[in-house]
Amino acid sequence: MRRVVIAPVGRDAGQILSEIRSLVEAGLQLDEVPGRPDDPSALVINGHRLVRRYTRGTPDYESALRQGMLERLPHTPPASTSAVEQAEELVGATLPGLVKNIFLDIANGGFGPAYGVLGVEHGFRDDLQRTAVDILKRRDEWLGMPDNLLPLCSWGCAIYSFVHCPAGRIFGWDPNRSRPRTTSRFSSRSTPSRHGSMRGWTAHFGNRCASST
Repeated sequence: MRRVVIAPVGRDAGQILSEIRSLVEAGLQLDEVPGRPDDPSALVINGHRLVRRYTRGTPDYESALRQGMLERLPHTPPASTSAVEQAEELVGATLPGLVKNIFLDIANGGFGPAYGVLGVEHGFRDDLQRTAVDILKRRDEWLGMPDNLLPLCSWGCAIYSFVHCPAGRIFGWDPNRSRPRTTSRFSSRSTPSRHGSMRGWTAHFGNRCASST
């Protein structure tokens, strides 16, 4: 039986959901997609062919897509209702409707810009093997974390984006900036993304990807 989407979705949000669903079904749900092992343009060093990665929106990506040289990405199954409820309990607020709908009806993370949206329990993990729930359980390690934030994604180099629940405002975490150790590394500027709301952030991703499905 198909899982019921429990959060209301407006017309614009519905279009975003449709675009993300199409990307997931096509195996193209991240901004960087690896090329196939037999990609003729891949670099070969000492007889070993290196996997080439293509960035969405570039001419090389579009060419590889047309030639069928993009490797299909694995799909993270949707989250359970109990997993989303656990995340909301840890956050202390309901998740933004758009995020909740994606988790419950499309995928438990593993899509979107950067290295992929973090999942809730049993979902997509960052390079340190942490879900959003794992980070929330150790929030004392994130100096100055404002209340009601859900870890959203990693950009590499320990830089993360968080989303405020339920407002959808995006926050950035960057420990690489030169600040005293007693100063919060959080900023309401969603570095490195320029979009300050979850709807804007996700719509930007969806709009850029619409031509790639």
